[in-house]
Amino acid sequence: MATDNTASYFNILPPGSTGAAIFIGSTKGNQFEGTLPASGDYKIRVYMMRSAARRNEVANYRLEMIVTGAASKANAGPAAAKSGDVTLADLKGMDAIKAIDEMTALGFTNVDTITSGETIYGIYYNRSTKQCIQLTNADNQVYAVNDIKTHPKCR
Repeated sequence: MATDNTASYFNILPPGSTGAAIFIGSTKGNQFEGTLPASGDYKIRVYMMRSAARRNEVANYRLEMIVTGAASKANAGPAAAKSGDVTLADLKGMDAIKAIDEMTALGFTNVDTITSGETIYGIYYNRSTKQCIQLTNADNQVYAVNDIKTHPKCR
């Protein structure tokens, strides 16, 4: 990470972490190179030391990531969020009730429902990934799964 403020750093959190980092920038510097211990979704937290934040300092930064190794289905992007072996892309064609259960298992919360005739548009938001997904259901089946990026209730 390149930054213009010496009080800004980043941490790397492994999949499933509730706050414990495998790399802590404030003690190890602003460069990480190594092998990640497990596959899955990692979080990068960029932060400023409390003393600098209290002085209302700002930090411009550039974070560059280079990940090498075999790509997996889990790394295929937003539509590949996983719950067991189910991805968002797998929800298309699924029974609507089962798909809603899978959305919950994937960390999504229903934030809005819109009905037009026999079609139901469910809007789901995942607070941790900031994804806003629309499930289009008709005849108790999911016809489409779309990342709509934004919705007034996706926040």
